[in-house]
Amino acid sequence: MITRNSPRKPLVAGRPDFAMAKSIATAANFGIEFNNGLMLADVSAIRKAKLNFDSLASAIASKLSNITGVTRTYTPKLLAAADTADLDAMRWRRSIPKDFGWIAAASLAPGYIWSFSPAATTHGTTNRDDVQVPIVFMGPGIAAGKYTRARTVDIGPTL
Repeated sequence: MITRNSPRKPLVAGRPDFAMAKSIATAANFGIEFNNGLMLADVSAIRKAKLNFDSLASAIASKLSNITGVTRTYTPKLLAAADTADLDAMRWRRSIPKDFGWIAAASLAPGYIWSFSPAATTHGTTNRDDVQVPIVFMGPGIAAGKYTRARTVDIGPTL
């Protein structure tokens, strides 16, 4: 389900239809599940079963792209080939470890979040709302001021 944040009443899209992926997962135990825009899978099991991974990934990405609020979708092959000017692709590249099993990723329009309930929220998406967050540090040796060049991916290593 995707929820559009609104000061009034949220717009809630229907729950994504992943019947195809789920039926494959159930039939062959490929561990397919969806979390925050990322369709996870046991990629080695899919390949071991001699399924065409790229075709399956493209079909799932196509299903994702039809969901209200989804702006872009990527398969592992598309993400690897994406231009560095594609901000969503670069955010996904930084978010997904190289050896992580996934089959498709989807980015949302501003104001949309992945949610399984209109009352729930999430974090960790490629949306600007998740990657541009306010943070305050104070203490000895920290100069007062506003810094605009910090990135969320830099906070952990800095601390």
